[in-house]
Amino acid sequence: MLQYNYPIVGELYNTDFFIDGDILEEMLALGDKVTADLVRILDGLLQSPQSHTQDREWFESFYLSHAFYLLVELKAKKAFPIVLEMAKLDFEDLDFVFGEGLHDDFAEAVVKLGKDNLDELLAFLAHPKTTLSQKDILVKGVCQMALFYTDKRTKIINFFESHLQSFIKEPQKADQLFGDDSNNLSSNAYLAYLIGSLLDIDAQELEKSIFKCYELGLVDEDILALEDVSFEQVQLIFFESIFDRYADLKTSQIAETSPYNPEAEEIARRKAKYLKDEEEEKIWKKLIQADDDKTQQVIKKKKIFRE
Repeated sequence: MLQYNYPIVGELYNTDFFIDGDILEEMLALGDKVTADLVRILDGLLQSPQSHTQDREWFESFYLSHAFYLLVELKAKKAFPIVLEMAKLDFEDLDFVFGEGLHDDFAEAVVKLGKDNLDELLAFLAHPKTTLSQKDILVKGVCQMALFYTDKRTKIINFFESHLQSFIKEPQKADQLFGDDSNNLSSNAYLAYLIGSLLDIDAQELEKSIFKCYELGLVDEDILALEDVSFEQVQLIFFESIFDRYADLKTSQIAETSPYNPEAEEIARRKAKYLKDEEEEKIWKKLIQADDDKTQQVIKKKKIFRE
């Protein structure tokens, strides 16, 4: 473990979202002063992703999530560059750290930390070497900025008009328009997710281009069917605090796999009983099936004998 300016940061390595609330309170009280330490934790992920994600259980690397969520809670705008760098990581590494909440977590970070960095975000999305997977991590947050900061809406809409047109103008080369995507996110899937985010900000200005994408067969309709296209304002609702976020996680299914769960022993006992009952049920089914098979053989023999 690294040495930090504030020793309490080391406590983040000792548990997952079952962490003592007093530790979080103390860190939040430090404000901007603890930002550098939290950024340093995430920088470790950037420098050596696999050492934090390979051959580990999710709770063994939750210090990464702690650091990310605390920076978002602190609205530490100085941490925005590392959020942008994290979007370049391999999808599997990000998925390990954030799980199902990956896109919403990054959307919140973009909205809260990237308010003054829209030009940088758009430049990243427009860069020819930025892969579709990397774009996909950020576009939801960029779109949502149009709702949270209405003065930025026109610039965001204009950017995505141009972005959609880049696919429309060369539909046969859609998958080759951007950097090599090792995660194999197709342009059809990417456009479906992007259009979904645009619909959620009521981007009716882009209606013509969106329907053109469907007309050209550029959108994966298994993800977002044409008949489901509907413009409306759906502003993301963020947790009011990191305490609410962790309270929600404590009631999630993943909490049952945490060794720090106060009910871990009881959960393990219930699972063991369930597995035992399940195994016994399988045995009974085999015995019943064996009896059925034996009965059928007897019936068959009697039928042959009678004939």
